[in-house]
Amino acid sequence: MRRISSHLTFANVVSVIALLVALGGSAFAVSRINGKDIKNRSIAGKKLKKHTVTGQEVRRGCGAMTGQIRGWAHVDASSGFPNTFTTSGVVGYNCSGQSVEARKLAIGAYEVRFNGSPVTASVTTAEGGSDVASSTSPSPGLFGVGVYNPPAGLYKDDDFTIITP
Repeated sequence: MRRISSHLTFANVVSVIALLVALGGSAFAVSRINGKDIKNRSIAGKKLKKHTVTGQEVRRGCGAMTGQIRGWAHVDASSGFPNTFTTSGVVGYNCSGQSVEARKLAIGAYEVRFNGSPVTASVTTAEGGSDVASSTSPSPGLFGVGVYNPPAGLYKDDDFTIITP
């Protein structure tokens, strides 16, 4: 008993009381908080256990969220690119979950279709060093893309990427 009383200081007593309160509060929280008490979208993804959230719980879609990329496509344009809509030579993402397709209309002129997507705005860039690309949307999900080479003064079949915000 004498050994305990020699180590019994004010700081030790306060620290033990604080430890008991902290442990008691955690135990209370564990016994009282359940899934109904947690606000939706309030837990960061890195705090979730791996493989507990599947694709069905992840919000996807074409809703109006600021900063959301609703679609993108990279088209491997070439002189032999098909003149009918195809997914061959096209890699991309579509917020609707449907396919992204492209077709060649003429030299340097293409159409890219994000099936089921309501988007009408896009940003397009060409991969050629001095080539430029532009896009227009005649209807939701459909974009006309032109790839042009200013130094040569002509349209050109060159790979391009289109992003729909």
